[in-house]
Amino acid sequence: GGDGTGRGRVYTASSSDDLKCGPEIGRWMTPFRRRVGRWLTDVSVMKGALVQNLTSDGGDPTCDFRMRSVTWAATGDHFWYPKLTLHLHSQAEEGGRGNGISTEPTVISLFDSKTFDRHFNDDRLPFIFRTPEKLFSAHVRALITGHGFDNNGCAEFCAGITNHFVVNGQEFMLDFPLAGTQLGCTEQVVNGSEPNEHGTWFFGRNGWCDGQDVRPWTIDISTLLKAPGDVNIIEYAGLYQGDTPDPTSNPGQILMSSYLVLETFSGTR
Repeated sequence: GGDGTGRGRVYTASSSDDLKCGPEIGRWMTPFRRRVGRWLTDVSVMKGALVQNLTSDGGDPTCDFRMRSVTWAATGDHFWYPKLTLHLHSQAEEGGRGNGISTEPTVISLFDSKTFDRHFNDDRLPFIFRTPEKLFSAHVRALITGHGFDNNGCAEFCAGITNHFVVNGQEFMLDFPLAGTQLGCTEQVVNGSEPNEHGTWFFGRNGWCDGQDVRPWTIDISTLLKAPGDVNIIEYAGLYQGDTPDPTSNPGQILMSSYLVLETFSGTR
């Protein structure tokens, strides 16, 4: 069948607009009528999203969160009651960042979701930015999942979808080798996918399994950036079987959020 997935996407919330969400920090797929599941997902790279409301004079020290899901996932007698717990630790615990050294993170949106058809890569302009002074680290962080069922079985079940980020000429590729396999998601039970669900839970998919967290794709690009003040370029493209997707019917969707996360020194070095 097609895409019958209840998705939970957690964002930081905008303090100035009740309808606007901030960066997506995590994504989880429901286990349907199993109604169970606990997942530990590393969102450390997105810690900058947790302090986006702070200002130089202190600002608002609170951070709100918002979860979004498909509407049909909360019907009948099977309403979902999600719970989220954040486990925080100090910078002094992060492998030698103590001794007066502190960093300030900045989270910048890059490329978003689109229909997976021949226009998928249209209008995806390169993202251009300058290397900040006192750079500590730089990462690209993405959540990417395929949904829908076109004539090729894309973008949920088909094999051959690849995602390409190019940073200053250096290419990074994410593919989904379990997609299109008969028992791909049964192999993910040891990684958190809830087994024995209804329907087609056992089929391999593009970037996700029912009843599992979506594992973030994090790329360390710190050593690829140019000198402070110089220009850097980030590009993205999504392909099917090595080429632009071109379905003839019912195109699916690549659900994607991606960010550039820059950390700069804000204390003594």
